[in-house]
Amino acid sequence: MNNASLELGGTNWAEKDASLLGYTVSDDSGRFFPQEFTFSRGSNLAATRIGKTGLIEKGRENLVLQSNSFDTTWAQNRVDLTSGQSGYDGGSNAWQLQSNDASTTYLQQSVAVSGIQTISLYAKVGTADYLAFYASSGARAWFNLNSGSISSSSSNIDTQIENVGNGWYRCSMSYNASTTYVRIYVADVNANFTSAIGANIYIQDAQLEQGLAASPYIPTTTTTAQAGVLENTPRLNYTTGVANPSLLLEPSRTNLVRYSEYYEGTGWILGTGVLTSNTTETTSPEGLYNAAKFVDTNNGAQLYHSGMPVTASTQYTFSFYAKGDIGTPTLAVYDESNGAFILVDIAYSISEDSWTRIEETITTPVGCTSLRVYPIRGTGSGTIYFYGAQVELGSYPTSYIPTYSVSATRGQDTCIKTDATGEINSTEGVLFIEGKVEEEDSFAVSTLSISDGTDSNRLSILQYRSSPLIRASMNVGGATQFDMQIGGQTRGLYYKIAAVYSENNCSLFINGVKIGNDTSATMPSPNTFNKIGFVIAADQYNYQGNVKQVLLYPTALTDAEAITLTTP
Repeated sequence: MNNASLELGGTNWAEKDASLLGYTVSDDSGRFFPQEFTFSRGSNLAATRIGKTGLIEKGRENLVLQSNSFDTTWAQNRVDLTSGQSGYDGGSNAWQLQSNDASTTYLQQSVAVSGIQTISLYAKVGTADYLAFYASSGARAWFNLNSGSISSSSSNIDTQIENVGNGWYRCSMSYNASTTYVRIYVADVNANFTSAIGANIYIQDAQLEQGLAASPYIPTTTTTAQAGVLENTPRLNYTTGVANPSLLLEPSRTNLVRYSEYYEGTGWILGTGVLTSNTTETTSPEGLYNAAKFVDTNNGAQLYHSGMPVTASTQYTFSFYAKGDIGTPTLAVYDESNGAFILVDIAYSISEDSWTRIEETITTPVGCTSLRVYPIRGTGSGTIYFYGAQVELGSYPTSYIPTYSVSATRGQDTCIKTDATGEINSTEGVLFIEGKVEEEDSFAVSTLSISDGTDSNRLSILQYRSSPLIRASMNVGGATQFDMQIGGQTRGLYYKIAAVYSENNCSLFINGVKIGNDTSATMPSPNTFNKIGFVIAADQYNYQGNVKQVLLYPTALTDAEAITLTTP
C-alpha cells in the first residue's frame, strides 16, 4: 500500500502556531512534510478540552496591562519603584515597592471587569511584612510575607498564599463584583493600608483573571494577553489517554448557568446543608482549588438553581462534576412555570476519590419557560464536591463551558485545508476517516469532504447523527456520480470509513466490510479538488463528533487493501 498523500491524526496529532498539523510522507525519502489545517471556533475563553494530564484545560486571559512593568501604566501613589531585583523565577525581573510617605502607599491600575475575578501577585518580604490587595468593590486582603500566612480579609470569596521558594509567595484574592480598579499596597501593620517611610516589599508578575483561582501567569505589555484553549486552538482531547487523543469538533452551545463554579452566585439557592466555595480539601477537575464542598447534615439537604430560562417542548441537557462520600445522591428538575417536577430524585453514583460527570437530558413540558435544577436533593448525610455546572439546549452534553456571572457561548469548531491541490488526486484515490458522532433528534449530518469549495464538485463521507446512517457520495459538475449508504450504525461508537474512487469504479468500505460498488462514475478533471475539511463544501454540515484519524491516498486501493485499512 502506498503512503497516504495526506494524514491527519492517528499517532501523530500535532498543533503549531494556532494550526492543526497534518503531514505527508515522501515515498522516496520517508521524510514527513507538515500540512497546516486552519482551525477556528469564533469565541475565546468559552471552550475547554481534556489535556494530556487528564485535567480540564480552559482559555485564560490576564486583564492587567504591563503585568511586570510597574513603572508604566500603573498609577503610583506615594511609592518608589526599583527594578532589576532577584525574582522568584531566578531572574532579575522583580521590583522593590517602597513607601515614600507615612500614609497609604499603593500601585493602582484601572480595569473594567464584572463577575468572578482573581487577582494574584508574587511577593517577598522586605523591611515591611505585609502585601495588601484592594479592589474598587471593597474586596481586600492582607498577606504576611514574613510568616507566609493570610492575615486578614473581607468582602471576598477566598484568599490564598502559596510558597514558591526562596522567600517568595504567590498571593491571590478572589471576589465577585464589578471592578473599576485594583490596588497593590505595601503595609507594615496588619489590616491597615498605611506604612512608614522606607517600608518596602518585593513584587513580580501581577495577574487579574476571571475565575475562582489563580492560574499560571500570563505576561502582558500594552494589551491584555491570553493563553490556553483559545478561538483557534484545536481541541485535541485526551479522554482515551496520552497515546491516543481525538480531535473534538462540536456545535455552538450556550451554558445557561450564570455561575458554573460559584454556587453562591445569582440563581443558586442553598437549602439546608453547609456550602463552602473554593475548598482546599480537593482539587477540581482542572487541578485548582476552585471546587465547592457541600455537606448534607440532615439526610435531605438541597442545593439548586432557580429561574433557568427555557423554551417549552424542547430538549435540554444539564451536567456537573461531582465526587464525595455522600452515598447515593439524587438530582431533580422542577418545572417552575407549571409547578411540577419533570424528574424527581434520580439517583446517581459518585466516587470518593475521582470526579464523575453527571449528565441528564430532559424535554420541557408544554408551557414551561423556567426550570429549577437540583444537582443534589439529599438522600443521606455526608460530603459531596461540585464543579462545572452546565445547562445547554441540546439532546446530549458537550464539553464544559465555564461562566463567571453571565451565560457563555462556545462557537462551532471548523477545520479545513484550503490549499491542498498538491495532496489531492481528483481523478482517483481514497478518502478515509475514523470518527464517531452523537445522536440527535432533528436532521443532522457530520461530513468530511474533498472539494473545490462548492457542492457541485466534491466527494463526501457523511455520518448522520439524526439516523443510524453512513453515506458516501460524489458530485461532478453538479451531477451525482455515486451515492452509497448503509443504516444500522450505533451513534457514540467509532467507525472506520473509506470511500474509494476512480473512473467507473467507486466503493464504500466500513469497518472491514465492502458496502457497495458503482461502475458508472465519471471523475472530475485533474486538479479540480483543492480543499479538504470537516464540511460538505461551503460551510455546510460541519463535522460534529470525535475524530481519531483522516487519510487521503493519491491512488485507488484494492478491495483487500481497503478492507485492511478499515478493519477495527
